[in-house]
Amino acid sequence: MAGLRAAARKPTNLAKVYSVIQGKTESPAAYLERLMETFRQYTPMNPEAPENQAAVVMAFVNQAATDIKKKLQKLQDLEGKKIQDLLRIAQRVDRQLKATEKMTKVLAAVVQKPLDKDQCAYCKEKGHWARECPKKKRPRHNQKPWQPKTTPALFTQDAE
Repeated sequence: MAGLRAAARKPTNLAKVYSVIQGKTESPAAYLERLMETFRQYTPMNPEAPENQAAVVMAFVNQAATDIKKKLQKLQDLEGKKIQDLLRIAQRVDRQLKATEKMTKVLAAVVQKPLDKDQCAYCKEKGHWARECPKKKRPRHNQKPWQPKTTPALFTQDAE
C-alpha cells in the first residue's frame, strides 16, 4: 500500500501555497511551519530538499508580514540563503517591532497630559467628574446609585 501511495503523484496546487500569508500576530517560526506543511500537503515537493529551497525561500519572503518582507527583500543573494538564516533574521525583525510597539505605548502614556480639577476622566469634558458623567451608562433601575462610603465612628468606654 505504501508503494502505491509513493507511486501516485500529488497534484500541484500552488494557489494553496501562495494563500499562506503571515498573520499580524503570528511569529515567523509558526508562519514558516504553516508554509512548510502547506508545501508538503499540496505539492509533490519536499520543502527540506536542497533543490526546492529556492521555492520555499521565495514563498517565505513574499508572503511574510510587510516589515519582515521589506527587510528580507533588501538582502543580497536571497535565493542562495538558507531558510534557517532567513528565519533568524525574520525573528530579529519581529522582536524589534514588538519592542518598538511597546515603547510607543509607554511614551503615549507618559505624554498624555493630566486632567484638570473639574474635568471628567470618562468623556474629557469640563464641569463634571466621571461618576456624574451624562455619557456614561446608567446603572440598572434595581441597583442603588453610587454613594460615598461613610465610616462609622468608634466609641470607647472610659474606664473610671
